[in-house]
Amino acid sequence: WEENPKSGSAGRLSELSARVRELGMIFGLWFEPERAGKQSRAYDAHPALFFEGKYGTFLDFAKPEAVDYIFRAVSAVIDRYHLGWVKFDFNENLPADPTGGAYYRYFKGQERFILRLRERYPDLYITNCASGGYRMELMQGRLFDSFWLSDDQEPVEGLRIVKDTAKRLPPALIERWCVEKYCESFPVCGGEPVGKMIQCSNALWDYVVGVNDTYTEGFLTGGPMCFSCDLAVLRYSSSFV
Repeated sequence: WEENPKSGSAGRLSELSARVRELGMIFGLWFEPERAGKQSRAYDAHPALFFEGKYGTFLDFAKPEAVDYIFRAVSAVIDRYHLGWVKFDFNENLPADPTGGAYYRYFKGQERFILRLRERYPDLYITNCASGGYRMELMQGRLFDSFWLSDDQEPVEGLRIVKDTAKRLPPALIERWCVEKYCESFPVCGGEPVGKMIQCSNALWDYVVGVNDTYTEGFLTGGPMCFSCDLAVLRYSSSFV
């Protein structure tokens, strides 16, 4: 992972991290350590550490040298930006294992990678991407602090996802997200527009849904409580915060 000096934080991510930590919070980044494009510097420099997938190439965690490589790469970013949280994303299914081993050695290598991070950074909070249900077995609950279950953050569908996931994982590992914003002039049939809290109704803001504070409070209770919104607005427009 490399910071893009021409967009986003424009090379000032260290300053942002410092400011966040000054305010008493921890700073974090998302990674996708298992995959790299063939045009990437990582693949160009270390092609022997990767194998072919359907839409890209995978880092071969079955190889100890690949585990060493990704551990050094991620550790360098953690140290540079003083990260207190990381999320490991997962966006592509593995192809069939040509060895017939169901990727046993691959997953053992991934496990070693996470355990080495745990040993080096005992206070690091690590979120695991469940990839819509592919990666949320109980064994990984001892490696990660919590699980991002789905990009679909609709609160009613989210409750179903949490309910079904609770059959496989303890509630303390299941993240619940409040993705909402305050609409100052929400149209009302036959009346004047009113102020109203609305929430994302899928993985994007293509659709919205209205949910009252009582529902939202109940939905967020029982596991890691997460917010993706303007907390300052939320404080003055919602009763449960």
